[in-house]
Amino acid sequence: MHPPVMAGRQLWVALPSSLLMEDRDLRDKTLKVGQVARAMGVFCVDRVFIFDDELDNNARDAALIRELLEYMETPQYLRKRLYGLRPSLAYAGLLPPLKLPSHRAMPSPVAGGFREGVVEERSGKKFVFAGMNFALPFEGRAPTGSRVTVRLEPRGDSFAARQTSRAEVPGYWGYTVSRSAGLPDLCTKADLAIATSRLGRPVAEAWGELREDLRGRERCLVAFGAPKRGLHEMLGDEAMTKCFRHVINALPGQGVETIRTEEAIFIFLSLVAFGMNA
Repeated sequence: MHPPVMAGRQLWVALPSSLLMEDRDLRDKTLKVGQVARAMGVFCVDRVFIFDDELDNNARDAALIRELLEYMETPQYLRKRLYGLRPSLAYAGLLPPLKLPSHRAMPSPVAGGFREGVVEERSGKKFVFAGMNFALPFEGRAPTGSRVTVRLEPRGDSFAARQTSRAEVPGYWGYTVSRSAGLPDLCTKADLAIATSRLGRPVAEAWGELREDLRGRERCLVAFGAPKRGLHEMLGDEAMTKCFRHVINALPGQGVETIRTEEAIFIFLSLVAFGMNA
């Protein structure tokens, strides 16, 4: 069961392009991104940004992170149409299912229901394949081959798929993934930017102020560092102060030398989710 989502509130996550720097082969990289994707779904993250770690050339890994995250967010019934067979997805079978609301089975159309679909063209007319027993006439402007969110609406004795936006869908529907050139610019787009760092304030000390801010902001961004280099090492102290309202150490009493990024994501997003919804 997903935690409740407050109307109009969005949770954003920023991940470094160097997230996979410790993973040498595609199998290990795939497994790590699978854990990250699970966290995005569990905590109802709306947008995932992959920002460039300027000290490492990770363009290929950044592209892989985005592809795997988007693949997992895509309903299973659309994956063959949208992705086909790709070398980068050789270990996709090891990825855990997300089971997002947008992934639910719907053999037949239900009036007012929302679906993810792919636009197809047949005999000069556009239809949407949305994982049902038959395609539906498409009402919208999306080009053939594109993925769309649609609302199922009665048309006489049948149904049509009207193009809509995720904003119309009640509750949590999934996340989107984008590239971001730099973390400082990204922070300016959020109402509240939070950094996770072992050099930050202990969460118990900062919790009262943090919780108050989480309740009152519409777009909350949480940024995570790389496996071998935290955000302080990436940005420097001055940029950290300018970018983030809070720099938090979520587990000051940790029993291990380092906490992996995928572990830190689960730990910190659980605190954020509680603060936003308590």
